[in-house]
Amino acid sequence: MTSPIKHPNGNQARPPKAKRFTVSSPVMRIYQHHSLHTGKNLRAEEGLEYKFLLQNAFKRDVAAIKTRANSIYYDKNRRYTPDGCLRYKSGKFEWYEIKSKRSAEDPEFIAKWQRLQEVFTERNLSLRLITDDMLPNAEEMANLQRFHLAYTSIKPKIEHIKLVEKLLFPGPTSLGKLAGMLREQKLSTRPVWYGLSTGIFFTDTTKFIDSTAQITNGDPRHDS
Repeated sequence: MTSPIKHPNGNQARPPKAKRFTVSSPVMRIYQHHSLHTGKNLRAEEGLEYKFLLQNAFKRDVAAIKTRANSIYYDKNRRYTPDGCLRYKSGKFEWYEIKSKRSAEDPEFIAKWQRLQEVFTERNLSLRLITDDMLPNAEEMANLQRFHLAYTSIKPKIEHIKLVEKLLFPGPTSLGKLAGMLREQKLSTRPVWYGLSTGIFFTDTTKFIDSTAQITNGDPRHDS
């Protein structure tokens, strides 16, 4: 199997970091996440927020994601700032809050959340709670990171993608076998990873994608 696909800025797996110094969190990592929807960089805190952005990067019903959404005011002097907002291709907007499951079970937060749900409903807005058990596991994150790098790197030639489609025509083929056949053509597995990131090819992303992963031709979610 070939070496990881290089991102144009030299990074291979994770976006660049910056440190945010505060009293409560002296070393908070801030990621500059490149949005595949808008082409802009989004600021996201390390951990749950970064996982959520990467999880939604390849969802076909999402048109754009905005982090650090505008604050809303309620009950005279109370202010709430959602973690972000999703804009769907249908035109729907959905604000979201990301919490660990433990934090979400805190009685004080539950009371606050119930009031926020009332406020958003009164204003015909949608607010969703995202907890860590709803986010990608370690294997899925590793796959999504590689998809992101493949998608934002130099796009492979269309004839190389067509070649992979031809190699997959008989049926599912392992990534290791594909790599060997492409190596005979003096090619890397870049077109395979790009195809996986765009839905041209399909595999089980809930498991870490290694040489034994079965690649198939044509994800049913792919817009042909």
